[in-house]
Amino acid sequence: MYGHFTRLERRRLRDLAGRAYDRALERELGHLWSDFEAWQRDEINPHELSERIHRFHDGAARDLYAVYRRGDPAHLVAAAYTDGRLSREEIGGALFGGIRDLIEADADRSEHDPPR
Repeated sequence: MYGHFTRLERRRLRDLAGRAYDRALERELGHLWSDFEAWQRDEINPHELSERIHRFHDGAARDLYAVYRRGDPAHLVAAAYTDGRLSREEIGGALFGGIRDLIEADADRSEHDPPR
């Protein structure tokens, strides 16, 4: 799917996929930040915080890295648009048109997936 884009469009897709990765990672780090805040309020002990850091590293951080390291940028951008991490304006009109089929397929798949 990625092959029909121009060189500049491929570069733009890679940049957008990187932005989507940053936003997904920021969201997950927000959960971890809440754990740090709980630790500061003495709601959890340092050992529990350390365990949560390890779970984050071995779970969400690793999963995101694997997806964005190996994924096709066009598919990643379509998925990021579908879940709200990228806007149509950020993607741009011409490029949006080039990934419209992927966006529609991703939206259809999301409708049939069980809620998480």
